[in-house]
Amino acid sequence: PIHSIQNSDYSYKSAGVNVQLGLDVNILPWLSFSSNNGLSYWTSLATNYVSPEIAGPMHGIGSLYRQNDYGYGAISTDLFKMVGSFGDHNLSGLIGGEFSGGYSDYWGGSAEGLLQGYTTFNTASKNYQVFGAYSQSNIMSFISQVNYDFRQKYFLTASYRLDANSKFAPDNKTASFPTVSASWLINKE
Repeated sequence: PIHSIQNSDYSYKSAGVNVQLGLDVNILPWLSFSSNNGLSYWTSLATNYVSPEIAGPMHGIGSLYRQNDYGYGAISTDLFKMVGSFGDHNLSGLIGGEFSGGYSDYWGGSAEGLLQGYTTFNTASKNYQVFGAYSQSNIMSFISQVNYDFRQKYFLTASYRLDANSKFAPDNKTASFPTVSASWLINKE
């Protein structure tokens, strides 16, 4: 086992940055605006190296595997919120939008038959493999909701959300989600 540890390397290096920024503004006593935004970036590198000097089934062969990943993303949620009371009637709600998007990519390779003392793909002699893929997505949403109650006994809520998503079916990139609910606190009778 010590000989194997001395003649192999399984390393992983990564770095990332995340930034969050929020803003809350009271426009009027009954109206406010909030904006929450974030950005992110990440990258990583994984390396698996086995020297031809190692004992066991890879003796005299050696192998190298490397994979690089990176990506970035962003999100922004912006909402106007209102709240008010008129005698026994209470009304609150929100309207706004949200955007999120991101990209990720990975690529790498593997090979066997390394020359002793070398750790690069151009010194390998067989079983070359190259791989990789990427993914990108974007979502945009319109969000709204209204809440009403009478004497904090009878409640009515309605909401509507419209999403445009790059992951939806090609012929239908948008979907709407309306909801309505009602409730009654019987213990207040």
